[in-house]
Amino acid sequence: VTPWLFVGFALASFGTTFLAINTGTATGLILLALMAMVFPMTVVIPMHTLVMLGASSSRVVLMREYVITSTLLPFTVGCIIGAVAGAHQ
Repeated sequence: VTPWLFVGFALASFGTTFLAINTGTATGLILLALMAMVFPMTVVIPMHTLVMLGASSSRVVLMREYVITSTLLPFTVGCIIGAVAGAHQ
């Protein structure tokens, strides 16, 4: 990955996250489409997952006072079960 490509995707990630925060839309699809134009799908899906995890995690930290803590445990358990089930073919 060239430095310019890295900077371009960093700016695209920032831009789509900014748009998502302000409009409430699923702009991750825009970033996914941009990545798919450059990288093969076997690279795009894990890379997009990590980028969106980082963007969502930072949003949770910034808006932590609005997090409904009673839903964290059931949601986390469900995520782990889903990840394990999805990892097995």
